[in-house]
Amino acid sequence: MKKILKKINIKYFLVILSLFLLSTAYAAINVQARINGTVKITGDPKTVTLTGNNVSFSSNTVQVLVGGETAFQVTPDTGYYLSSASCTNGYTLTVSTGVDKYDTQNVVVKNASSTQNSTCTFTTARITASMLTYSNANTTCTTAQCALDELFGIYD
Repeated sequence: MKKILKKINIKYFLVILSLFLLSTAYAAINVQARINGTVKITGDPKTVTLTGNNVSFSSNTVQVLVGGETAFQVTPDTGYYLSSASCTNGYTLTVSTGVDKYDTQNVVVKNASSTQNSTCTFTTARITASMLTYSNANTTCTTAQCALDELFGIYD
């Protein structure tokens, strides 16, 4: 009877030890290192899908680790500017929006702690003549049509 109990106790001990070692290994995989007072978290990358009308991206999806960030490029179509941008599931963006944001720009998406994938949506708006002003050493436009003509090199 004592031998049976010893075998059961040893098996029980080995099961508990195995679970402990597995959980320690999992924690070691997910917490890579403590560097300069911050914890870098790694693991399976999460997929961020980039969407929007009248805008193109350097890639339609990007991968972000939990606790990490990644960069990509956004370019509004000709005649449009980036008016807003947002992501689902707590992801955040570092991006500039507004009438003067019609060129390609680098954008950073950050995943502070989400274990879910995300979709980031970029909204654009059409640049209208009333939004434009133009001034250089030779010409100062006071009408929208003049500003458009100067901007696109149309001269009478």
